[in-house]
Order: sequence, then C-alpha cells, then structure tokens
Amino acid sequence: MDKGQPCTDQTTFDKTSTFLLATNNEGTTLHQNNAKTRSLDLISQRNETAAAMYQSELFSYAKWELHPSHDLVKEMESHFSSRETRSKVEKILGMHQNKDQDHHPNVQLAGELSDLFVTLYSTGDFLSPHDDGTSGTWAFVVSLMDSPDTDDSESTGYLDGGGGGGVWKKEYGGALQFQCETEDPRVNPRNIPWCEKLYPRFNSAVFIQTRVVDAASGYKVPGPMHQVLPVKYPAELEGFFRFGLTGWYTDVEDVMSENSKRERDKMRARD
Repeated sequence: MDKGQPCTDQTTFDKTSTFLLATNNEGTTLHQNNAKTRSLDLISQRNETAAAMYQSELFSYAKWELHPSHDLVKEMESHFSSRETRSKVEKILGMHQNKDQDHHPNVQLAGELSDLFVTLYSTGDFLSPHDDGTSGTWAFVVSLMDSPDTDDSESTGYLDGGGGGGVWKKEYGGALQFQCETEDPRVNPRNIPWCEKLYPRFNSAVFIQTRVVDAASGYKVPGPMHQVLPVKYPAELEGFFRFGLTGWYTDVEDVMSENSKRERDKMRARD
C-alpha cells in the first residue's frame, strides 16, 4: 500500500483507500491535546507543529494510519476481537500475570476492542512518551515491518528477520522504548532513565499492560511509559518500512470512568 500524498481533486479522493497523516494537532495547536486528526490536510504544518510539541516535551505524534473504515482495519478488528483470538490472548496474559503459580487464573477480555489502527511510521515519524492509561487494559503492538528480499542474517542485537528477510538496523531508529522500572514514588517521571528498546521485526507482537491495579489502593494506575523513537531516513533509503498495527483490549473488570472514556474517544477519532 502506498502512503497518502496531498490530493488536489477532493471530488475524486477516497480517504478510505490510502494512508492518512495522523497527528494530535491541526497545524497550529501547541498545547497538551489528545484529539487525533487523521487526514491529508496541512501535512507540512502539522508535521512542524508535532515536532515543536515534541521538543517542548508535550505529548505528540506524527505517523500514517489507514482510515477506520478501510477493509484491512475492519478485518483486523474482526480477527482480534473474535472469541478464538481472545481465548488465546487470555491464556497468554494469564500465564504472564501468574508465572510463579501452578494455576493460571483466566484473564477475561471484553468482546469489543477499545481501539485498533494500522500504521506506517515513515521518515521522521514518532510517538512521544506516554502511558496509554485511558486507552484500555492491554495494548498489543504487531510489527508488519517490510524489507527487501535478502539473505543477510546479521542481527541487530534484539530482533532480526522481517517480511522479505531483511534486518531492521539500529541506525534506522523507530524502536519501541520503555522507561526503566522504579519502586520509588518520589522520583519525578522525567528523571527516570529509558531502558529496553524493541526494534521492528515482521510478525512479532508485544503486549503491554496499560492499566494496572495498585496493590495499596486498589485503584487503576497507568502502565509503563513508552515511546516510538523517530524513524531515520536510511530505513526508507534501504527499502525498510515500519508497518504495524496497534490495538487495546479491556478487561471485563476494568470499568473506565466517563472522563477516561472521553479521552479514549478523542484518540480513537472514529467520527
């Protein structure tokens, strides 16, 4: 699929047939904002504003997404929300949560996904640090990294192989990075260092618990801070493309507040 480009003939343009630029600004906004804009309008201005917000340490992103009505998005939503797929995911998550126990209580996921989108991170695209605390209970990130056909088996140090057999190199950027764990609540989150980096690898999946029960209070608290580092030009130059899909499951016992639902709906941009 080709990444979308600005169209001059709005009467013939079908927004469901191509990738659209997704940002949380409309080209002039420079403040904290969760509302997603997904279109081919004001591409340069929105990219510039996204970069300025990033430099100002505001939550920001610039990436490409398929429209929610695209056939591939609908197919993936159907697949990941199916009873068969949810049963497999529940088993995996249950084993992870109770890995030191002989019995693994079942995680129960709601039948409807909280959100799902298909993405392409092109040169310069990024997703700044965030915790997804209002998106759902469990995030999943599936890498559909595309690369040229090659027999090169050189490892990046964490992930190798891809759609086409190529290896995503560290100098391409675009890693999914997590903040280090800390048990000291007094530490300013801005002062916590960044630890593990996961590089794109075709047909690999990562699950992140984005809403966690606090043992002391019983309240739901956000999961780990994470980000997608900017993709560098050598990736595209050498034929590597960071395709993927991201979605969220909600545990049946995870009741979101009305305010959290409003913030989630802003990010879904399904209207």
